[in-house]
Amino acid sequence: MQLISNLSAAVTAATFLRILDFSKQNGFDLANGGCTDLTPVQSFAVAPVLNQRWTMTGGPTVFNIVSTCNTFLTYPGAQSGAIALRSQATTRSTATNWTVSLVNPAVSTGPWTIIDAVTNTALTSWDRHPDSALPDAPITLEERNATDTRQQFWFATF
Repeated sequence: MQLISNLSAAVTAATFLRILDFSKQNGFDLANGGCTDLTPVQSFAVAPVLNQRWTMTGGPTVFNIVSTCNTFLTYPGAQSGAIALRSQATTRSTATNWTVSLVNPAVSTGPWTIIDAVTNTALTSWDRHPDSALPDAPITLEERNATDTRQQFWFATF
């Protein structure tokens, strides 16, 4: 697994990507391998499974993020204009535009922020609850906070 340093080139080449959370140990994962609209997207231990494979379209700063099922990364209220704050990341057959930018442009491999282009809320990956026996954690939309490392992600080859 190699970190991506040129996101636009990876998009143009239709490279399969992993989206890693702040720990770089967990990646965006379709819960239970689901391929239907509103399948939750969670942070889950990196594994060689298709439900952690993503591609991106668009660019150079606004992208659609596409799952292995050809559904788009989104959240439940994206199409209706409902409040995004605290919404769980999900998939849907209708695309959501995400503004993706480097936290520090001098470091080309990341981390990156992923911001809903309409609501200006940031994808945020949470730690797994210490009392939980499950290895997953939610990804939600929260107010942007430049110092919150949970809002920082890396893109890597699949």
